[in-house]
Amino acid sequence: MMQSRDHSIVWQEIEPYCILRRIWKNFWMVLMSAGLFALLAYIGTALFVHPSYTCSATFAVTPRNTSTQSASAVTASATKQFSDFLSGTILTSRVQRLLGEDAADATATSSVVEDTNIILLTVSAPSPRSSYYMCKGILDHYEDYSTIIFSSLSLELLVSPSVPDKGVLQSIQRRAILYAAPLGALAMILLLSFLCIISGTLQTITGARNQVDGTLLVTLNHQHKNKTLRSVLKKQKSSLLISNPTTSFLYVETIHQLRTQVEHAYRQHGCKTFAIASVGENEGKSTVAANLALSLARRHKKVLLVDCDLRKAAQHLIFEAQPDRTQTITALLKEPYSKERLEACIHYRKADNLYLLFASNVSRHSGELLASEQMKTLLNDLRSEFEYIILDSSPMSFFADGEVLCDLADASILTVRQDLLPDRTVNDAIDTLNRCHARFLGFVFNDVRSVNVAASLLGGHRYGYGYGYGRGYGYGYGYGGYKNKYYGYGYGKRPNQKDVNDAADATSEDHNAAQDSVTLATSRKKED
Repeated sequence: MMQSRDHSIVWQEIEPYCILRRIWKNFWMVLMSAGLFALLAYIGTALFVHPSYTCSATFAVTPRNTSTQSASAVTASATKQFSDFLSGTILTSRVQRLLGEDAADATATSSVVEDTNIILLTVSAPSPRSSYYMCKGILDHYEDYSTIIFSSLSLELLVSPSVPDKGVLQSIQRRAILYAAPLGALAMILLLSFLCIISGTLQTITGARNQVDGTLLVTLNHQHKNKTLRSVLKKQKSSLLISNPTTSFLYVETIHQLRTQVEHAYRQHGCKTFAIASVGENEGKSTVAANLALSLARRHKKVLLVDCDLRKAAQHLIFEAQPDRTQTITALLKEPYSKERLEACIHYRKADNLYLLFASNVSRHSGELLASEQMKTLLNDLRSEFEYIILDSSPMSFFADGEVLCDLADASILTVRQDLLPDRTVNDAIDTLNRCHARFLGFVFNDVRSVNVAASLLGGHRYGYGYGYGRGYGYGYGYGGYKNKYYGYGYGKRPNQKDVNDAADATSEDHNAAQDSVTLATSRKKED
């Protein structure tokens, strides 16, 4: 049963790449949030900020018939008078009476540029027309009073008024939108990051070990399917198989490690049929099943891969085959069964030394077909003919087909994809597998990506080994950290081809024996 677990945030279980991928997949929400905040800023400023348009005019105050020495004194004394006069009620009231509604709600202010004789007249109004008419009216009618009040002064217009095209509201709205849109995008990014952190999905290897009530068998890193420029341009995605020369060495070796776990279960518990299950769709169980079968076929004579996903068969797509619908496991289970028909339905790939039994899709009664007596008879006949049988099952969260298949198999392996399902859902599926007849071996952590930020900060390291052919043959190993280049050493001599093959076989057997010893020791420790 699933153990109780503290749901506090453990940063070693959080993968930054998963957060970035969550943001990228939901980037439309970021854009919508930015647009929503911008719209709210526009509506808010329109409701609470009153529109205002400003029209201005600039003119200079000069004395009449006075010397240059007294001009500054006259201008200084006239500044306050002109400011009060231009913004006073006497002149503005008359202009408003003359203009009527064209100058309604307009206000005039005047200011003097410090230490100059320049006066700036400013008129504000709710509309550009009102502000312009009011400013123009003041300039047209101020002489009616200034010749009487300011007989010794004259005004020289420097800058004529013009109709304003931009108001205070527009500038405020523009600034509000420029601030609100990035703020909305940032708020959605923080929300998506927070939801990813608290989602409880399996994001790191540490999280997979701590959150799942099962043994982590291997971790399969993400592999790009488009390896060539031609496939990238044509957007062609080839199947991810270890028989493909473009598949990375690390991925191939990880599949071989999984093969070692399966071989150990065969030797210790007599398991021959292995069901590869998954909780949800698109977790990579079919690819894992195909590669496990290919790896087993490299070391054993007779290995069979059976596509038991009768609702959405995938193995014929992975191996790019076009089987006859009458030569599938679906036809064997729907029609009278015989060994001759079974032998006719099994396909053999000579290049991979692998036997395959494909399936065709059926929308109904797939569970009944898998639970039928014909299925039990078919598996018994296959056990007598093959050393290893790999069964590709249906997702457990949608149908009961996977649970039925695990009751018929000898052992089961669960495929879990990074950052796809919560840990509770995975643990519920493991509880179901533990209740089945098949021995639950553990789970495969699939399609793992990482930006390696946390690992580099914590001083994590990578270890690996490799071999190569050159002028001579040698076997070497190396190690290194995240910030350093990997290095290693090896030795060898120039042999003939027979020595090369013997050395390669011996190296593979030694490595597999070491893996078996480690697995056996771990299993015994858990049983104790």
